[in-house]
Amino acid sequence: MPRSQRHARWCDVTATDYVPRLLERARERAGADHFDIAFREADAEALPFEDGSFDAVLSTFGVMFTPNQERAAAEMARVCKRGGKIGLANWTPAGFIGQLFKTIGKHMPRRRA
Repeated sequence: MPRSQRHARWCDVTATDYVPRLLERARERAGADHFDIAFREADAEALPFEDGSFDAVLSTFGVMFTPNQERAAAEMARVCKRGGKIGLANWTPAGFIGQLFKTIGKHMPRRRA
C-alpha cells in the first residue's frame, strides 16, 4: 500500500459529518487515495469526543449550517487542546454564494407555518 496521508502529514485525521451518506462517500474517496482517515457520525453541536482531544479542529462549509452556531463553536473549542488551532471555511452573506442564496430566496415559495 502506498504511503498514507497520515504518515505524509505526520498526523491522525478524524472526519465527521451529520449525514451518514456523506461519510460513506468520503470513506470511498479516502480509500481510493490511500488516505488513512477515521470517520465518525457526529452532531457539531454535541461532538462525541473528550475535552482537548485534537490539536486542530477544522470545519469546511459544515458548522456554518448548524442551527445553534454558538453551541457548535463552543464544541469546537471544547474538543481542541489548549493552544491548538481552530479553522473555519464559511460562506459569508456578502460573498458570492451568500448573494446567490439571497437571490434564490427571493424566488422561492414562502414556507407555511
